Amino acid sequence: LGLLQLPDFVARDEALAKSVLLPLHRAGAYLLAALVVVHISGVLKHRWIDRADLLPRMWPARGKGTPK
Repeated sequence: LGLLQLPDFVARDEALAKSVLLPLHRAGAYLLAALVVVHISGVLKHRWIDRADLLPRMWPARGKGTPK
């Protein structure tokens, strides 16, 4: 947006960006995606295999399972 100019903390370095920062950024993105998949898999496992009725207790908009 260009509303506020922030100083550069380090000088621009293409070699550093390509050799260190890009792989770290890519690994972090894959790790985050894997955590989302594992979390959703855990929810589905609890719902369909364990037959635990946890979602209504965690979903207050549904109205079921809210503490009284």
